[in-house]
Amino acid sequence: MELIKNGNDANKILFSYGYGASLSTPAKRRLQHSVHLAKRVIQLEQANTSLRLELDRERKRKNDIQQELDNANKILDQAQQPYDFLIATVCNKDAQLKRVHDTIEQLEQQLRECANERQSLLLKVMKNVIMNLQHQEPQKLIHRSPFPPFNNKYRSLTPSTYQLRRTIGFV
Repeated sequence: MELIKNGNDANKILFSYGYGASLSTPAKRRLQHSVHLAKRVIQLEQANTSLRLELDRERKRKNDIQQELDNANKILDQAQQPYDFLIATVCNKDAQLKRVHDTIEQLEQQLRECANERQSLLLKVMKNVIMNLQHQEPQKLIHRSPFPPFNNKYRSLTPSTYQLRRTIGFV
């Protein structure tokens, strides 16, 4: 049916250019076929033109969307920059706190070691002092009074009760 329709259209076109019934059938068919091909070429060119226009619109749309995406990424990067900066700062502070905490633990350990060493040294010194006192020779003991020596010259000035209180001490 389409062929008949196209044939009728082709006949109309042939009559419009002055080719009527005087043409032979094979020539007429060739002309009809040429007209049909010309119409097909025109349709394809129109389709091609419309597809090119649609392609240009899609390219423009793609470029617009790409530009929007780039702008959104820039805004996102700018929005995340303070967040990333804060995260980096917090991580740095955490690392500093860990180092300080480790240093404090080391210093506390050293302090405990020093206190233990001091205590052991004190015990050694006390032990040595006690041992020295126990092994000291009895001849080194000196009888000494905490008061000044008794002087006969000032005998009358010294009360008798004071003279009786003299004690013996060690040097």
